[in-house]
Amino acid sequence: MRTFLSLLFCLLFLQPADAQRRRGREVPWPPERSYSRTSLGSALQGIFQQHYEACGFAKAEGRRDYTPPNIINSLGGRTLRTRVETANLNGGNLLNYIFSGPEAAAPFDAIRFNAGNLLFTKSSPVDLTPEPRPGFDASILTKNCSGYLQTHLDGGFKPPYSSLEAGLKTDAQRKSSVVAVTGSFVSPITEILRANDNRTTELMALLWYFYQDHPEYVGNAQYLAQFEGVMIKHLTEANAIRSAEMKLGVNVTIPLAGQLKTGLTRGGEREDSFSGTDWETIVFTDFTGPYQRENLYLPLPTPTDIQRYFGEQPVLDRAVAAAPLREGARHQHTVRVKGLPAGFAGAGWQLGALRGNAFSTVPELRVTPGPNNSIEFTISAQSSQELFLLDQPGAIAEVPVYYELQLPARNGLP
Repeated sequence: MRTFLSLLFCLLFLQPADAQRRRGREVPWPPERSYSRTSLGSALQGIFQQHYEACGFAKAEGRRDYTPPNIINSLGGRTLRTRVETANLNGGNLLNYIFSGPEAAAPFDAIRFNAGNLLFTKSSPVDLTPEPRPGFDASILTKNCSGYLQTHLDGGFKPPYSSLEAGLKTDAQRKSSVVAVTGSFVSPITEILRANDNRTTELMALLWYFYQDHPEYVGNAQYLAQFEGVMIKHLTEANAIRSAEMKLGVNVTIPLAGQLKTGLTRGGEREDSFSGTDWETIVFTDFTGPYQRENLYLPLPTPTDIQRYFGEQPVLDRAVAAAPLREGARHQHTVRVKGLPAGFAGAGWQLGALRGNAFSTVPELRVTPGPNNSIEFTISAQSSQELFLLDQPGAIAEVPVYYELQLPARNGLP
């Protein structure tokens, strides 16, 4: 019995002493940890290493994990080991890109994205902010330098005192902050196609022009309708950081309530480029159940669909008043088509299928950019003398005129 009690006493005594030695051993910061090339942890290293260095922290050697320990709380059940693909294209643009069939079947990190395949640009009045999908968890994380340090202190790491000083100094000057949004995101194109408004007109016109330059995409064009993943951005401009702090908060990890545009809007802060079009995009590819690669894409309208749209939709602005025809005078009237980008004014429009007896000369067509994202088509010609009857001076009657505004045929498209 005495031998047993002595052994038990030694074990109880040695265990705290051994733990004390482990606690006394210096733990490297950032921690020495690596992830597989296709994991979320690996994909996040670039942004957080940039943040670490911009905060003025001491350069670390070897393989380190720069992600903040509490980021796991904002991943919606995923982990840093989750399989992902990184798209070499900013977040909003990924949901605004025209994919071919083979591209839609390929990994995102294998696609060579082309700026010419973007439907809308930042200059467009169309809001390109990707929206979290209703009914799916979405969260937002913000981290300045002090918050980045605090998460590591909470995780049991001991950054050197010089790092604390450097972090406070950088935060005072608002030189570095990270914003990350995790969720299931939907493309604004889906809403635009269903809207049948000026945005739809612009999309149809842009897509028609794209098909003329890229006829190989006819019947083969798709867009990314939705994806699950992380959009992350490293802010380095004081105005952008101040805007994010005011709208989102400082060092938060919270569910994202409502629409993304309510916190990260393009309107009112265009000067600091704080929009959904300049995020680095990481797509979760742990496909399971209905979440499969082939279900992420939807087909874009074909040339036949576009022709049908313009044939059926009342796209002309009826608010433009028509001037009356006058005897012996040259008549001029203007129609306005809303939704056509200003650049389309020089696209070589032609007047075709003219019917009616309103004019005695061949009409001339002038095309100019109009207000509020529109194009104005002005037709001018000599009024027909046959309309003015000598036995009915001053008579007023409606004179129908029919014509088509046509783009010149190119590359097999009418």
